[in-house]
Amino acid sequence: MVITPMDIDELFKTLMYLFGDSKYISRNIYTTSRCNHFKDGDNEEKMKVKTPIMDSEDTKDQIILYLEVPGANKDDIDLQTEGRKLFLEAKAYKDLTYKKELRIPDQYNIESAKVSLLNGILTIKLDKIKEKKNQLTIE
Repeated sequence: MVITPMDIDELFKTLMYLFGDSKYISRNIYTTSRCNHFKDGDNEEKMKVKTPIMDSEDTKDQIILYLEVPGANKDDIDLQTEGRKLFLEAKAYKDLTYKKELRIPDQYNIESAKVSLLNGILTIKLDKIKEKKNQLTIE
């Protein structure tokens, strides 16, 4: 049996229909495209750009994001934030780049991010912002 991207799209649409826009459903598939990458003017090299497979774990105090970037080294990963967005670009091997843009929900502190790379898995830990509860007195 061969599963095509169209099959995955239909499955994703069905899950979204059944469960709505749930935080438990994420679309964790590779998407591959070709882009032109030019070096030294005339030399054209084809470069693969992939979206890394991503998974997440929501705990009591934080959210943990796992992104698969096989072949990428610590020095080849560019991770930046702008406002509530997180941008990832990781170069792996000589003709492969992983790119991902994530919007971080307001309940997570983006400044508290802790990032590690182990065996091709980039782990990003974000602390939850604790809400202050005020006790109201009745007069």
